[in-house]
Amino acid sequence: MKNSLAVLCLFMLFAVNSEAGFRPKTYVCFRTDDEIVIDGKLDEGAWLRAPESDLFVDIEGDRMPLPWFGTRVKLLWDDEYLYCAAYLEDTNVWGTLFERDARVYHDNDFEIFLDIDNDGRWYYEFEMNPLNTVYDLVRASKQARLEIEWDIEGIKTAVHVVGTLNNPADVDRGWYCEIAWPMKSLKEFAGSMAVPPLEGDEWRIDFPRVEYIFDEESKVLQRKPGTRAQNWAWSPPLVINNHWIEALGFLRFSTQLAGTQDDSAIAVGLEKPFLTLDPKKRKHVKAGSMALIPGGEFTLGPDPLDPVTSPAHSVTLDDFYIDKYEVTVAEYTAFLNGVKKDEHYFKHMAHYDCGIVKNGDGSYSVTPGREEYPIVYVNLADAEAYAAWAGKRLPTEAEWECAARFDDGRPYAWGDDALSPVRCNFNYHYGSTQKIGSFPEGKTTQGVFDMTGNVWEICAGEFGLYPGGKNVYDFKPTTVYRGGSWATPPKMLHTSVREVRIQRTPFVGFRCVKDVKNN
Repeated sequence: MKNSLAVLCLFMLFAVNSEAGFRPKTYVCFRTDDEIVIDGKLDEGAWLRAPESDLFVDIEGDRMPLPWFGTRVKLLWDDEYLYCAAYLEDTNVWGTLFERDARVYHDNDFEIFLDIDNDGRWYYEFEMNPLNTVYDLVRASKQARLEIEWDIEGIKTAVHVVGTLNNPADVDRGWYCEIAWPMKSLKEFAGSMAVPPLEGDEWRIDFPRVEYIFDEESKVLQRKPGTRAQNWAWSPPLVINNHWIEALGFLRFSTQLAGTQDDSAIAVGLEKPFLTLDPKKRKHVKAGSMALIPGGEFTLGPDPLDPVTSPAHSVTLDDFYIDKYEVTVAEYTAFLNGVKKDEHYFKHMAHYDCGIVKNGDGSYSVTPGREEYPIVYVNLADAEAYAAWAGKRLPTEAEWECAARFDDGRPYAWGDDALSPVRCNFNYHYGSTQKIGSFPEGKTTQGVFDMTGNVWEICAGEFGLYPGGKNVYDFKPTTVYRGGSWATPPKMLHTSVREVRIQRTPFVGFRCVKDVKNN
């Protein structure tokens, strides 16, 4: 792929992890009327005119070093196909898996994750290795099983190796892969989105790459023993989990032909500035304060994105107290210093988006200015340990939803009024977590803040079937989270939406509850 500096600069878009904020990258996909032969060579004029992406980075963003091999992608579209091409620099191109739907991520591979309607449900996963072996699937949600038996009908793929495949004796330059994904197949799980797309439509997409350190000593086609897979991506989700769908990049469609567009027009509207908050709205914020939630009979659910697994049903709750605010960095730091258990500290907590530093004497301190932000990079064990230390516990899903919805079945913590960045922190409007108490217009009837947006909140118990639900996805019980985060798209922010996570991330925190009868 030839590098055009002017075009490249336009598309190296603002997904820089900085204290100003983070937003996934955007690629503008132009239309083509050229006939494209899928042979991996990318010698058609349309490919030469299509803009290059910027170089891939580590999947965890600037928390980790840059990749040692370069990777770039290009995309085009017409009424029949979405075209994707990638160049993967590599000095030793090798592969071992030949069978369709073999786990090609055990070889070096190129991947596509695609959620067309941006709801975190029914998303596509595609992978291919240098042998042109394809692994493709669709998934109903992150808690559902991988439907590997599903295949992309009519897909065309090709690989072109610059060097010699499976020959460790020489030095290669890399490999190209070229993909024509039929619009007919894409339409199958597109929800209400138009396929083929319309001018200005946005789909969510990312392009991970798995790279293994080659076993140079044995020269056997395998990863070097004791080394882990390198995970690189075009738009880093900030966590080693490509299934973090709300962190995918943006694929914006243009009906203009590639190469005919005016460069100044391309850039318009791409770089959206982050919003800022008026600090004067934060009044009388006291971390650790609690609100009383009256008990009684309450309707839990349905999850509007998964009513089959999580239908509406009645539960009965006792009165309880719930934290008005999410647990803060300062509060969690006090816990770390109190229990002196390093297993509840995660290395990325030192990053500016959290702000807890481990000192030379083993104690912990807060980066100045981060005290009142919600703690992130925590898991269930961390949250449970903190709650016990604080004389509290984690809320059940029913308690969490009752506190968020009160008794009127409201879709958002504040009521029926539409989503707005004035009321909550979501969809990358602010580019990071915000201080507790920053959204008074979004608080609940009982004065509980940030139950919609800011950070996903860990609940007690495991994700499982609601009474009357059907396990049509063959999921396994796992930790459940509620409320959405600063990154969550609108469709996932209903107060009854249930989510699952598998590791520490910059999008997950928690709050606690306390029993009234034991208080």
